[in-house]
Amino acid sequence: ERVLERLCVGDKIQIRAAGTGLTLPDYPDIRVMNCSPRLLKALNPSEKNGRVRLPVAKVIPGKLMGSGIGSSGSFRGDYDIQSTSAEAVKEYSLDQIRLGDLVAISDHDATHGPRWQPGAITVGVVAHGASQMSGHGPGVNVLMTSPKGLIEPIITRKANLAEILGLL
Repeated sequence: ERVLERLCVGDKIQIRAAGTGLTLPDYPDIRVMNCSPRLLKALNPSEKNGRVRLPVAKVIPGKLMGSGIGSSGSFRGDYDIQSTSAEAVKEYSLDQIRLGDLVAISDHDATHGPRWQPGAITVGVVAHGASQMSGHGPGVNVLMTSPKGLIEPIITRKANLAEILGLL
């Protein structure tokens, strides 16, 4: 509060970040974003048949994605899994999604902002809960995306940040 009170337009500030520009050199077709080196290590990715394997709690069909599609980037903000259809909530067990869950979104690429693309895959973390507003629902912050589908989601109930980072 004290520092904020003294800041003026034009003041220089320094921002420290971890993971900005993080890449997987052996996988140029996988884009990493919003992911620190510590989180990447904790995810314990493995490789099989040229694909990076990551733990996820659930695979979400891209057709369920709503608010945030078409935004200009995925380095900030989220995009939502639509949760206004009772039938979709039941069919895909969307009511079981927890804050902090890692989810894979099929047929979605977020390299230059979230968009539908057959065969692509995006993995993100659930950052907020459901909504009854049309097009809205649990929000997903993107961690990795591959327009060529080079990420293989491995479903496990322990794919939650609290579990992965030992916060429990």
